Amino acid sequence: MPRASRPPITGSISVEPSSPAEHAGLRGGSIELTIGGNSILLGGDIVVSINGTAMTQPDQLASVMRAIKVGSTLKLRLFREGNYRDVEYTLPERPLLPGDLPEVGTVTPTPRPDTKALMRRLTPQGR
Repeated sequence: MPRASRPPITGSISVEPSSPAEHAGLRGGSIELTIGGNSILLGGDIVVSINGTAMTQPDQLASVMRAIKVGSTLKLRLFREGNYRDVEYTLPERPLLPGDLPEVGTVTPTPRPDTKALMRRLTPQGR
């Protein structure tokens, strides 16, 4: 592929191990940079377009991906190491990934109902 001019600065994508993106050959960024309160990833693929829609804003990728249905074919244009690369794949159902789980200590347990009181309400004559 021909060497290309710089794409819009939207940051690299995040690619979880064993995710559909990793299986499609996408490379995630590894360096997080925060400028003016906005964080971007550096060092991985930059998504230039999805199905012909240009990605020009950092938060645009997430909104476009939410609108794509499982089973749809994605045509991605990526920018990697100074070159454009086209990738096409069918979007599978997304597996539960480690990043989806809350960190230890952030989940508040749901209180259990008073079992004896519940049983009294369920048994005839409240016995």
